[in-house]
Amino acid sequence: MATLLSIGAYVAIFVAALLLADAIIGFIRAAQGFDEGAVERRLTHAQAPQSMTGERIDVLRRARSNSLLLELLGPYYQKFARFVLQAHVANLTAERALGYMALISFVTLLALAFALPPKIAWVALLFAPVAGIGSVFAFISRARTQLKMKFEEQLPDALDLIVRSLKIGHPVSSAIGLIAREMPAPIGPEFGIVAEQISYGRDLPQAVLQMQERVPATDLAYFSMAVQIQMESGGNLVESLQKLANVIRDRYRMFRKAHAITAEGRFSAWALSLFPFVIAFALQLVRPDYYTQVANEPWFPYLVVVVVIMLIVNIIMMRALTTIKV
Repeated sequence: MATLLSIGAYVAIFVAALLLADAIIGFIRAAQGFDEGAVERRLTHAQAPQSMTGERIDVLRRARSNSLLLELLGPYYQKFARFVLQAHVANLTAERALGYMALISFVTLLALAFALPPKIAWVALLFAPVAGIGSVFAFISRARTQLKMKFEEQLPDALDLIVRSLKIGHPVSSAIGLIAREMPAPIGPEFGIVAEQISYGRDLPQAVLQMQERVPATDLAYFSMAVQIQMESGGNLVESLQKLANVIRDRYRMFRKAHAITAEGRFSAWALSLFPFVIAFALQLVRPDYYTQVANEPWFPYLVVVVVIMLIVNIIMMRALTTIKV
């Protein structure tokens, strides 16, 4: 256990020194004028008020950063930043998410180092990164999924509102502004950003495409395509949006029905996935020497690794079997 704690301490010192060096390099680059995104950030905040969540506009276009580590990560960091952005968690950025992952991993490493027997204390090096990265990813993924479901539930009503506005002679930009004023979050603020971008001269299809970057809703692609076809070649936008609203509403109704039918299967999957951990914890409380009786066997650590891998595969497979895409 002492060796494991030493390794954890060395890893923490190395990460702290790396982050400190990266921060110093960032300050030097900013002092030398390498902050290419500063002007764009000022324009972004000037164009959209905070009440409209304007800080999310064009956030994915800030490819350059004063952080040398983030520049080295390149497109992988951009994908992760988009993933975090689409969750719409307040005050959560990609940098903070990475920090939370590192903190949870380090705390888990220390906790397991003290809790596990010395013979298998090295297993903490495997569990700690999985716990840190997996917990943060699960939290962001759940928030992202909830936002997507709420947005797709509101989208047919928003399209109906656009249709009614177009029927009485309003332009598309006015209809989008009406959605921003009348509908609640998350669809209201997002369409408010689109309305702000249109008022500053951006084309409607481009503004809708950027909204697709901020919201992981598949149906937005059909809305964007319908608007782009109407602006480029003409057509009956009212009829197209009305049919699209009906299709999205029927598909969402079918999804909710499938979600209700598979509720028992999803509960069974979670129960089967958590059952081995509950049993192991209960045995540790009732018989603390239950595992230590065979811990001295040479094959015991390898069996522990095999069991952990099989449990992770079990969770992934159960998740895949109970996920229905409509």
